[in-house]
Amino acid sequence: MEAKGLRLSVAEIAAQVGYANQSKFAKVFREKDGVSPLEYRRTVHLGAFHLPHGAL
Repeated sequence: MEAKGLRLSVAEIAAQVGYANQSKFAKVFREKDGVSPLEYRRTVHLGAFHLPHGAL
């Protein structure tokens, strides 16, 4: 994810990936990644989370 992508709201990201409902996006995200989109953003932003090679 580009740094500018961090400026988008979760609702904007959800819409860009095809979810009309932010809550549904957050639920699917949590099921897949084990954390909410906001928790994920915080860990990536703080550098505490390392993405596997090719994850993006």
